[in-house]
Amino acid sequence: MRTLLFLLLVSVAAPSHAAQSWIWGFRISETVVDTTRFGQCMVRFGSDVDIPSYVPLCKAQYVTFDCGAELPGSTRINSLEKFDSAKMAHALKRKVAVLVTDDQTINGYCLAKQIRVLGS
Repeated sequence: MRTLLFLLLVSVAAPSHAAQSWIWGFRISETVVDTTRFGQCMVRFGSDVDIPSYVPLCKAQYVTFDCGAELPGSTRINSLEKFDSAKMAHALKRKVAVLVTDDQTINGYCLAKQIRVLGS
């Protein structure tokens, strides 16, 4: 009985950890702007990118930049700068690296915490 109680307490007290991962070396296939959903801006990667294989709790292909600054720690300016980088990479057909986390989501889409536009 003691062992069972100990295991129960340990499993309840164990912290949950959010997953985050870099999605590296892919192109953005679409940009999305919306006034009420998805954090107001998001991008879609091509069909060759399966975001859940990197961050399991995320929906496939889309990530949000939270341009509406809905999430804790987000600022509108920083989010718009990240989205500007994404739009530039899309227009220039450049590959990107995006740090995606599932600890912050909007409408089920994971937050892109950082974006890097990669060299040619």
